[in-house]
Amino acid sequence: MPIPWSTEHPEPNFPENTFGTELTHVKNIYGYLLTDLAYFNPLADDIDAMVARIDVVIGLLATEISAATADAAEFGAWAGNSFLPTGWNDAYLDGLLNYDANNGAALASTVASYASFCTAVQTNLTTLKDYVTVIDIDNFKLHMELLSGIDDAPPRDIIKPNNPALMGVAMGLIQLEHRFGIASFYQFPFHKADGTLGSVPTPTVDVGGEPTQFPFYQADGTLDNIIITSGQFPFYQADGTLFNMVVSYTNHLLGLFGTLFTGDVTIAAAQAHLDTDPFSGGTYASLNISSNVNKAYVVSGATGDALPWENSIVSAKIATITPSITAYDAPIISTHKAALTTHITDDMAYFDMCQHRLNSFMLAYGISGHIHDPFFAYMYTDVFGTATLNVLIQQYLDGEIT
Repeated sequence: MPIPWSTEHPEPNFPENTFGTELTHVKNIYGYLLTDLAYFNPLADDIDAMVARIDVVIGLLATEISAATADAAEFGAWAGNSFLPTGWNDAYLDGLLNYDANNGAALASTVASYASFCTAVQTNLTTLKDYVTVIDIDNFKLHMELLSGIDDAPPRDIIKPNNPALMGVAMGLIQLEHRFGIASFYQFPFHKADGTLGSVPTPTVDVGGEPTQFPFYQADGTLDNIIITSGQFPFYQADGTLFNMVVSYTNHLLGLFGTLFTGDVTIAAAQAHLDTDPFSGGTYASLNISSNVNKAYVVSGATGDALPWENSIVSAKIATITPSITAYDAPIISTHKAALTTHITDDMAYFDMCQHRLNSFMLAYGISGHIHDPFFAYMYTDVFGTATLNVLIQQYLDGEIT
């Protein structure tokens, strides 16, 4: 029997006059989140352009594969001399030994190998495409969409932080480090010769604040180095004078969301390569292999291309069009997919570093709570604390430090 709702408590006990009182911007953000209008992926357009070019080249390769496969099937059907083209039979009867069934089989193998070669290039392009388009696997698409908030959570069994988690880590760590007096830099700003502000990625300053060499561009465009210490941020202005800015925080957003800040450069490099012509050396169709293989043997004693093409001639012809395709294929996985993977690796390493710092801050507060009482401090001073930690504990207990 269904359970009816309580007639004694027909509705929640809301405080009076609270309906619709939430802050307007919060209500609007809620609506945007419901309708997927709150987040966008800043790399999406670049990725779409890259994928569009990949699809074009995959189509061109499909044309190559189809033509070569058809010819390989034709040549492979020559099981005996009676099935060979007339030009081949005539050449063979004239004493040219490369025009028999065995050479026909070798010819079929050569052309089929070219089709397989193009298929392998096609596979690499598809692998790169899948890396930036296929959902719900651990790839570049998942990474950039988790960072940008497009995807709110990774698939089951994939452990990766999402946008809200990363924002929370950044905000918490930046505020804690500010309170602890820690400041370092992940982008080094400078004024370029045209007066616009640019930046050079740089290593961080050690937490201890030791002087570090930082590269930057002077106003005239020359590269220079300067000593920088924690919290001090010098750079040259457009008029060439040196300016010193005091910085009291570390911008961890640049490291945690690194892919979103610099991924366009990596994608642009891949795009520039993909936009080159893989068939600058010619296409399979341009060789007219089938018609040349099947042409008549008309001149006794002819040589080279004047003869019907047999395997050695066809192999040489195909060898003229493969180098440009090889050059096109070479960096697809080893360079461009690898560069995208490096973004993921770097971002995750930075996240792990931030997590370690946050955990260390929390543990520091925990140890601080323990050492107020000598009873609990004993565990550190006499059981598991290092000599370095014990010096600090004694300084605190003696009132030498806060």
